[in-house]
Amino acid sequence: MTKIVIIDSQIAGISGDMLLSSLIDLGANKKKVIDSIYACQDYFKEARIRKVDFLKTTSHGISCTKFLFDYSDSAHSRAGSVVYKAISACSDSLDLSNVAKSFVLNSLKRIILAESKIHGSSYATVRLHEISTIDTAADLIGTAVALENLNLLSKRFYSTDIAVGNGLLEFSHGFVPNPGNAILEILNGSNILLVPGKLDGELTTPTGASMLISLGSQHISQYPPIIPEKIGNGGGQKEGRNVANILRVVIGNSNPKLDYDSEIIYELET
Repeated sequence: MTKIVIIDSQIAGISGDMLLSSLIDLGANKKKVIDSIYACQDYFKEARIRKVDFLKTTSHGISCTKFLFDYSDSAHSRAGSVVYKAISACSDSLDLSNVAKSFVLNSLKRIILAESKIHGSSYATVRLHEISTIDTAADLIGTAVALENLNLLSKRFYSTDIAVGNGLLEFSHGFVPNPGNAILEILNGSNILLVPGKLDGELTTPTGASMLISLGSQHISQYPPIIPEKIGNGGGQKEGRNVANILRVVIGNSNPKLDYDSEIIYELET
C-alpha cells in the first residue's frame, strides 16, 4: 500500500491560508506552526504580528479550521529578491529540513518568476505588491512546518481540477480578468485543469497555486482508489450561497496495482 495525499480544490479553489488550515485540521502541531509564523516578523522589519491562531468553525454547515492572522505591514511593496532573502533566512533560523526549505523557496521562486515575466522585469529587480507582505511568508513557512510535522513531504500528491473563480479582479495594477496573470503563469504547463468553481471572485491565489505545483501534484479528474485515513478541511475567508468555502485534503492508502476497471472475484468450489 502507498500513502497518497489528495488536494481537492475543485469547488472553492486553493489559497495559502486554506492549505495551511487544512493541515492543522489534519492534526499538524498548532503551537509549532504558530511559533514558526511569529519568527517571520524578525525578517520583515516593517511588519508586526498582533495575533496568530487557528479557529475551529464551520462553513455552510461543514466543520473546518480557519487561519486567523492579524498583522500590520507598512511596506506596500518589496523587491522579489528582498522577499526571497527574508524568507530564506527565516527558514534557516527554524532549522527546516532541506526538503522543507526547498518547498518554501521553490514555491516563492515560482511566484517571483511569474511576476517578472508579467512585468517584463528581471528576477532580481521585479517588485512584488500584494504577495510581498508578511502573510505570504506566514503561509509558506507555516505550511512547510505543518507538512514536515505530518511527514507528508515525501508522499505522492494528487490534485483535482482547480477552481479559480470568475469575473474581474482589482489589485495594484488595476482590473484584470479572473484568473489573474500570475495564476496563469504559475499553472502554465502543469496539466492541471482550471475551472470556475462555485463561488464568485478570486478563489485561487498565487501562493496557493505555487505551493500546489511545488508539491509535485499530479492532476486527477476523479479520486484514485484510496482507503481514506484522515480528512482535513481548511476554510477560506469568504462565504457563498449553497456551497462551503473549503479546501479538502485527504490522506489515505492506495494500492498502485488497482485501477478503476478491476474487481475482486471469489470462486467457491464444492
